[in-house]
Amino acid sequence: SVGADSVHISDFVASALDRTTYLKYHELLIQARDGVIQGTLEESNSEYSALPDPYEFIDSVQEEWGAVPQTELSPLMEEILSNNASMILSDLRQHYIHAHALDIYAWIALTNRYGAIVAMSDRTQSFSHYEESWWQDTGANGSYFGEISTDVSSGVTGLRVAVRLIDEVGELKGIIFAFIDMVAIANEAVYLGEVYQTTELRVVTPEGRLIFSKGAFMMLEDVSTRDFYARATGFSGYFIVLENDHEKLFSYTHTAGYFQYGGNDLTVFLAVRTAEVLGTVQELNDNVMTAFALVIATAGAVSVWRTSSISSRIRLLVGAADEEVPEQGVADGHRAGQLPDFLNGTAVQVK
Repeated sequence: SVGADSVHISDFVASALDRTTYLKYHELLIQARDGVIQGTLEESNSEYSALPDPYEFIDSVQEEWGAVPQTELSPLMEEILSNNASMILSDLRQHYIHAHALDIYAWIALTNRYGAIVAMSDRTQSFSHYEESWWQDTGANGSYFGEISTDVSSGVTGLRVAVRLIDEVGELKGIIFAFIDMVAIANEAVYLGEVYQTTELRVVTPEGRLIFSKGAFMMLEDVSTRDFYARATGFSGYFIVLENDHEKLFSYTHTAGYFQYGGNDLTVFLAVRTAEVLGTVQELNDNVMTAFALVIATAGAVSVWRTSSISSRIRLLVGAADEEVPEQGVADGHRAGQLPDFLNGTAVQVK
């Protein structure tokens, strides 16, 4: 029962991870409907469409962009960072930092229909994105959820999320995208599974890389050879292993996704020390055994008393019979246990 409940909790946390990730994608979609962002896109698209070759211009800017050291900003970068659309994206990112103490978004950016950056909360690694597969997939499918990876510019481990924006006739207008920190997402979800004081949440990639643990951990540590990972052979389940001199109950399940988000097939582990989680079960077992011993002792005492009572009555009857039979025999002139002569060989009718 405890194991089944533990699996249910890990499944709840896994669903929370997927749901929270999807909601950040949906939040980007809602944010992109802001009038300022829409106006910035329309203006940028008009400017680029007037160029003889928009992609040639983008490539030239990309070359200059990439030459600027990561810790510095070019005049163009400063101009983009100071526009109103970038301010809105920055406000969204800062909201989570100040209001929730979670750095959910490593950065947020916006491209026009040509794949050029027109707004960003922080400096992006590249200016041009039209040749990148994720950008093309977003334009074709409407949404994009990347694999778990480490972002080069921010050093954050998470995934890229992108949303296609279309105009009134359904044509591509731009793409808003962000890099979501999975540690921040997991921190938000871990409180949902903290049923016990010793609860420890771990999130592991399909390759066996640890991307979150409630305690201290090394990002992307290989745990594929650890006992707890090797025992997780099905989609979900539970088991007990000895770890760091403590016996722990592990439950696990895989993320299954939420709407468009496939979930990245992450494995969510919940570990709780058996001394805590099974303490009430052990106490119940002890009480049951005590009650069982009392019942057996009581039943034994009653049995002894009943047997003694019945035996004493039988002894009284036997004693009485032994006293009566000889007297009757003497009165009739016969020895005890010897039939009278008139009964020997004679059929007697008893009434």
